Amino acid sequence: MYRIPCPACGKTLKFKDASRIGRKAKCPKCSHPFVVTLPSDDTDEVEMELVQPTPTEPLPGTSARWVPDEPPAIESPTVVPTEFETTVPREVAAPAGPLFIPPDDAIPSPVSKLRERNRRRGRFGWVFGMFGALLIGGIGLAAYVYQGKQPVKDDANKIVENKEWTAEKKSLEDAAVAAQDVSPTDGQPIDLKYLPPGASIVVHLHPSELWSNEDSRREFIFALGPLGKWLAENVRTLTQFEPQEIEQLTIAIGLGARETEPEISAVVKLLEAQQRSVFIRQRVKGQRDPAFTRDVYVGDRQSWLVIDDKTFAVAPADLAAELVASADYAADPSDDLRLMLEKTDTDRHITVMVDRSALEIHTAYLFDESVQAALVQFTDWLGKDVDAVTASLHLGDRFFLETLFRSGTGTTPGKLNRHVRSRVDELPGDVLDMVQLMTPRRKGPRQIIARFPAMLQAVAAASDSGIGDRLVQLTTVLPERAIPNLAVGTILTWNESTRTDFKRTRTTSTTPATKKPQLPATLADRLKLKIELEFNRTPLQEAFALLGEDVGINFKLDGDGLKLAGYTQNMPQTFNLGVGSVASGVKEIMKQYDKMVLTADEKTMTVTVTTKAALEASGKSAFVLP
Repeated sequence: MYRIPCPACGKTLKFKDASRIGRKAKCPKCSHPFVVTLPSDDTDEVEMELVQPTPTEPLPGTSARWVPDEPPAIESPTVVPTEFETTVPREVAAPAGPLFIPPDDAIPSPVSKLRERNRRRGRFGWVFGMFGALLIGGIGLAAYVYQGKQPVKDDANKIVENKEWTAEKKSLEDAAVAAQDVSPTDGQPIDLKYLPPGASIVVHLHPSELWSNEDSRREFIFALGPLGKWLAENVRTLTQFEPQEIEQLTIAIGLGARETEPEISAVVKLLEAQQRSVFIRQRVKGQRDPAFTRDVYVGDRQSWLVIDDKTFAVAPADLAAELVASADYAADPSDDLRLMLEKTDTDRHITVMVDRSALEIHTAYLFDESVQAALVQFTDWLGKDVDAVTASLHLGDRFFLETLFRSGTGTTPGKLNRHVRSRVDELPGDVLDMVQLMTPRRKGPRQIIARFPAMLQAVAAASDSGIGDRLVQLTTVLPERAIPNLAVGTILTWNESTRTDFKRTRTTSTTPATKKPQLPATLADRLKLKIELEFNRTPLQEAFALLGEDVGINFKLDGDGLKLAGYTQNMPQTFNLGVGSVASGVKEIMKQYDKMVLTADEKTMTVTVTTKAALEASGKSAFVLP
């Protein structure tokens, strides 16, 4: 420890080491600047600590420093306050000669400028300082008082949770998971192995089940009408086998540049194993290509890849190389369809996957003019937020339909779900507006088309929606009888739409050309009116509705009363009486059920279908048909 007295006031300054000897300092008492020198009479007061270094381990320390014997004489030393001094790093060695310190006017420093400005202020400097301190203090006090009066707020960056949307999202996600419980199938996703890449449309079928001899399947194919015949013909042309011989069929349609021919490929899995030589001689129309190691045959228009004795693939002739390459890996379709493949189920009877943008581009080239308008309306109905659509249906004890909508990057599953739900809910009304412009020639198709909007209303009511990763899922479950009814209604309405001019304005009910004939005033007379009486497995409720539709009679079924006799509203009705009275149609139905009776209300033109037990309990009288 070094003790150096101030030359001016005698105040003793203490220094821990000798590094300050020969450097400038300022007395903290009188502010007198001076150069630190070591008095000769105080050398005995230096405290030193000696440490004996170990011979094996050097003592860490700093490099050697030079300390002058006598400080250089400086007449006008520059005083720098100790609080602004920076020490030289310990690892940097001191210079070999005396340290030269320039005067104040040689290199102006920020400290000297600040000191000069303070001197100019003179005695008024403290006034400005006091004013600034008061101003800052007042602002701080006001802010503190204001903050104390304000309620405590959350952090501005804190994310506020929308609890209502979170609950809705959770409900929709749970609905998508719950839909798996009502699914009649649990198969693996569709595999696109042995198919060329880049498909924009994928179709997966179970032809042997769809074209089987089972009544419900035959009825379904029959209800498809010309569409069913067209589909069967194309399956034969593509595969060289009858639909009844094919267990599973996967078709991939690649859509390239605009106005180019589509590339149609397929993987065929047969029910029965085939003898290779017979299969190649009778089915394959091409020669084996030695350029490939696999069993590939190339013809004028098609190429075939024989996979095993029950499975083969077919593609355009110029895609033979892609067909061989796809044998080692599953080819990817378009990007949007690829993301939906994992949601498909190979056990379902029909699955159709469509890339919306590709369909929109190629509509004019792929389809007839009579179909183009309807497809344009369909893509417009979907909207730009839908990138792809997958529809799969299964026929059985129930009609099961699952529709998946792939959302675009510009929207979210929640927004797309609201868009899809609004479209589905509005569909019956939109179709009703179209149906009212149609003029079917035959009475039977006219009745079915008139009922088609009501069928769609039932579909919308039976559809539940859910969401997933960029996905909206619509699940529809209906009674088995809905399958042929929807098929017939869809085909007839579609065919009639190709002959309808939707640009014309619908005439009002007051126009004489569309004015309905005057109906009789009594129920008995209306029941005598003639209508077409033909039903094919039509549910009881729908059959009665069709009987009263054209004659202004409201047939109402007493569901609870029918249950007393074991009757249901879905009991199928099948008969063909040609043209007859409404009463004869009602009698034809009632003769099958001995406990069924009717009640009537002349004021509202309503006939209620009930049972004898329910009639006795109500105390009403039975209505006798004319």
